[in-house]
Amino acid sequence: MSDLERYRADAINYGPIPFAAYMQTFNSVESYDSRVYRNPSASELRFNNFSALAFNAKMLIGFEYNAGAAALFNILPNGYSGDTYTNALYAEQADVNHRATVLGRSLACLKPVYDLHQVTDSNPPPGPASAYPSFTDGTITSILILKGNPGSTTNTSEPNGFVDDRPR
Repeated sequence: MSDLERYRADAINYGPIPFAAYMQTFNSVESYDSRVYRNPSASELRFNNFSALAFNAKMLIGFEYNAGAAALFNILPNGYSGDTYTNALYAEQADVNHRATVLGRSLACLKPVYDLHQVTDSNPPPGPASAYPSFTDGTITSILILKGNPGSTTNTSEPNGFVDDRPR
């Protein structure tokens, strides 16, 4: 989310220019720091795609490094199978692509809504200033993410820049 926020801000401030986002459609373990990229779940796949659209991304790219790291295809035990054997995640991505295409007709010409900033900023970004003197710059006020099951007791932290406004 913090990367999407940064790219969105750059696209607004230096343009407006469109930006693209890579979706996680591969799995890997990086050799130099052991960072694990696992296959996303169906809900993560949808969240990643539609949150990028909410951040005003104009193109979504499903990156696949090689056939052995594909999340959308099954690899047969006897070796390389290419893109012959699709799996359930492929069907989810196909549905996401269809929905994004339908939404895209409406989203293509939209301009981003500016986030609020402090009224005392010496070099303010475009957009309105907050009426609250204690407003924190960098708070995302133009995007709302509704998290999962509202009755859940799971404590999921907010992405960078977002503030949980649910009553406690």
